Amino acid sequence: MSWSGLVAQDQLSLEEAIQAALVSNYGIRVAQYDVQASENTVYRGNAGLLPTLGVQGGANYNNNNARVDIIAGTDPVTGAPITETREANGVETSSANLGLNLNWTVFNGFANTRRFEILAATAELSREQLRNIVEQQVIQVANAYYQLARLSRTQRIQAQTLERSKERLAFVQNQAEFGVANSLAVLNARVDVNTDSVNLAITLLSLDNSRRNLNFLMGKDLDNQANIDVEVALSELPSLEELENMVAANNVSIQTAEQSLQLNELSLRVSEAARYPTLSLNSSYGLNYANNGPFSFAPKIVSYGFAGGVSLNVPIYNGSRLTRGIQQSEITVAQSNAQLTQVQQQVLRDLRNAYFSYQNNLQIYRLQQLSVEAARENYARTEERFRLGQSTSIAFREAQLNLLLAENRLNDLLFDTRLNELTLLQLTGSLLPRE
Repeated sequence: MSWSGLVAQDQLSLEEAIQAALVSNYGIRVAQYDVQASENTVYRGNAGLLPTLGVQGGANYNNNNARVDIIAGTDPVTGAPITETREANGVETSSANLGLNLNWTVFNGFANTRRFEILAATAELSREQLRNIVEQQVIQVANAYYQLARLSRTQRIQAQTLERSKERLAFVQNQAEFGVANSLAVLNARVDVNTDSVNLAITLLSLDNSRRNLNFLMGKDLDNQANIDVEVALSELPSLEELENMVAANNVSIQTAEQSLQLNELSLRVSEAARYPTLSLNSSYGLNYANNGPFSFAPKIVSYGFAGGVSLNVPIYNGSRLTRGIQQSEITVAQSNAQLTQVQQQVLRDLRNAYFSYQNNLQIYRLQQLSVEAARENYARTEERFRLGQSTSIAFREAQLNLLLAENRLNDLLFDTRLNELTLLQLTGSLLPRE
């Protein structure tokens, strides 16, 4: 992936998590088989561009009882034929033939050429559909990975907050022993420890659920405790104009819509090809044998040789089916054009939304960094004053909560901005390497 700021050292990186998920994903496997099946159909013979050659043969045998009237001569007076009746049982007749046949459609309005182009375009469409499935899986894994990283950092922040609350409780209890603090201050400090403990327990539960979710997507054991990289670096993006150019060239949704339009345009050309005559060539070389029995003037016949022919079919009228079929294809092409325009506008809208969200989140993130620094400084000063007896427990807790909220807000902004960046990578077709 481009613009990546990940650094992985002895940890499960995002790239490794994605690779594991892609290997185990059944939807991707099914789509890969679809691609293989589509690519396997792309050859000229499947489009009818090549002649067909075949061997054809057959044999027949008959055994019958026969009664035949045979002309034996003519009456010398009247000239009428004189017939004789002959009968025979078990008269055998047989025939056999063997031939090599060649058929070739020479011209049919280029329909076969368009069908070949349709096969190639269908294979390309299946590849784009596979890419879309893979991109969706990558985004799903990235979301799960960053959610786990977000919660890991949140857990670290809350654990630090709980430790500070415990230190405050110990300090107040020590003051109470010497009569400096009252029981209410101790009670308030203990309540704050309990509150922070509950918040940490809730986060730990969410952390475990997120880890199981990531393990599930990777096809790993659900209780796998792989370490992940919680450090994320943000990047400067190209300009909006550059991103829009990348969208037009690489976005999978736009390319899928373009492939669908191309397929429908080719189907229209196939429909229009039916208006043209069809010219076909046929030839054969065959051997024929016949045993016609004893009553035939030619008891046995053997023939062999070459035969060839040309056929021409000119469409004139077929009940308006041809015209309506072309009209239907034209409607489908117009619909695909409208869908392509719609997809282009939707993707550009999503790109601009993600781009400006990224820029806005990045700006807020940098401002929030300043807020965290101020909250830390305020907490440090308040803690020092609290230990000197110059600040109340309420002021100490307020400073502590302000620091907690500021750090959590910064954490959320970091990962929200990173996910915005991944969305931009997906929209621009940069999430996966182009072949």
